[in-house]
Amino acid sequence: MDEPGLEVWRIADTLSLASAAALMCGESPARIAPPGESGIDRYHLRRSEAPDAERRDDGPEKFEARLEALTLAAERGTLKAEKLYFGKCIHVRYDGTESVEHWEPVGTIDPGATTVDVDDLKTWLTSRGITSGFFFPVATGTPDMPGYLDPNHPRHSYKLAAGIYAWEAVTDPGPLSPKQALDKWLREHAAKFGLADGGGNPVKQTIEDISKVVNWSPGGGVPKAPGP
Repeated sequence: MDEPGLEVWRIADTLSLASAAALMCGESPARIAPPGESGIDRYHLRRSEAPDAERRDDGPEKFEARLEALTLAAERGTLKAEKLYFGKCIHVRYDGTESVEHWEPVGTIDPGATTVDVDDLKTWLTSRGITSGFFFPVATGTPDMPGYLDPNHPRHSYKLAAGIYAWEAVTDPGPLSPKQALDKWLREHAAKFGLADGGGNPVKQTIEDISKVVNWSPGGGVPKAPGP
């Protein structure tokens, strides 16, 4: 799933190499800092200012690896790109008796100014075995899997999904009450639906809450049909 603010970038048909690298690692191009900022002599991602101090921000490291790969591919020509360079120098050539100025690029390409067509980028990524991430969005909701059960849906709720699957699975509680049968099914499938703790043990309160919601016989016994 995309981070908030990334969806707007899907309308772009051309991106700079730097913006493409940021999007490849799930980061907004708005975080890109130019060479010289913070004493760093290359394009880089600013460190996240997330309030959670324990959050490990590995965006900058991922960005640098992807940007280097894109830049080298563009320089070699394996990734088609409109290349612009950090510098250029002038040469004077003579055409007969007249001098003609000729500009020639100097140094490496500028990944903040060099652009790539998004379709060409996707073709290159596919050739490298990359078929997921920002440039390969997963469609949410299909005839076989409605959006509320799709883990890739932006409003997916693991508790809701677990409750629905449990309700569909427990058609015959047998000797158990519906509540007991639902609890049992949820415990057995806790890891699959994110209902287990770090040690793999089912979280009792979470399972209790879900089974209460989907229990079709909260009063015990067979529920009576509503009156007129």
